[in-house]
This record gives sequence, C-alpha cells and structure tokens, in this order.
Amino acid sequence: MSTEPPLPANETDANFDHQTDAAERPRRLAPKPSTRTQLLRDVVIFQIRLAMDGLRDLVLSPVSILVALAGILFSPKDPHKFFRRLMALGHRSDVFINLFNAHSDDAAPDARSTSDYANKFEAILADEFAKSGGASGLTASAKAFVDKLRARRQHSSRQSDNDV
Repeated sequence: MSTEPPLPANETDANFDHQTDAAERPRRLAPKPSTRTQLLRDVVIFQIRLAMDGLRDLVLSPVSILVALAGILFSPKDPHKFFRRLMALGHRSDVFINLFNAHSDDAAPDARSTSDYANKFEAILADEFAKSGGASGLTASAKAFVDKLRARRQHSSRQSDNDV
C-alpha cells in the first residue's frame, strides 16, 4: 500500500500540462528523425548512464552516513557542513551523468557531461569506420585482430608445453 497522499484533482496526468507553468513542466526531448541505428545508440548510452547512476548511488549511500557522522563529531556548530558538500557533489555528478537529458540547460557552458564523451567516442568510431573502408574493411580488421590474438595464444601454449 502506498504511503504517499493521492494527488489533488488538478495534478492528475490528464490535467498536468494544462495546470502547470511552462517552467515547472518536465522537459521533453525534441522529436528527431529516428533510425534503428540512432535508437541503438541512444539505448547503449542510456544503459551506460544507468550503470553510472547506479554506481554513484551505491557509493553515496554509505558515504552519506559517514559524512553525517563526521558532521556530528567534528562540526557540532554546523553538523550539515559535510553533508551539504556531498549534496553539491551529487548535484554535479547528476548534471554530468544527465540520465534523462534533463540537465542540458542547467550545466555551465564549460561543464562536461556523458553526452560530450559519447559524441567524441562516436566520432572516433566513425573515423575508424571510414579509414578501414566501411563495414567490409572493419570486418577484415576485426578478423586480423582475432587471428593475431589466436596466434599469441597458440605461441604461449607452445612455450608452456616446452617448459614442462
């Protein structure tokens, strides 16, 4: 059973967009022409962001207890001192992770986010794809890499057999 009070009638989902100011409305992603490749890219980036967010939550949970104890023990006049710093760090990490693309307007102009790194990684992959001659060249490069790994493994197994 839910412990949260029910929403007032004017805040139901059907009336949400009509009853709130534009500033209070959640940001919606602008529709883009969609392809399967873009969908796959977006899902992969979202999964990476989810993993980062989960790891951050896993770390911050015990750290928040430690900083609360540190505030009580070492700063009796201002016990929230360390906790406020943790909250500021959490906010910066939230802007960096940008899980639902909601912080693009909140970030400082020079602030980095996962989107910047994803775009850079995508550009590197596109350059490598173009250099290798497209999909067939990329396949040939991958096959050559796997063959090289197999040769190393066979060479190391021969050496270990000779050592025995």
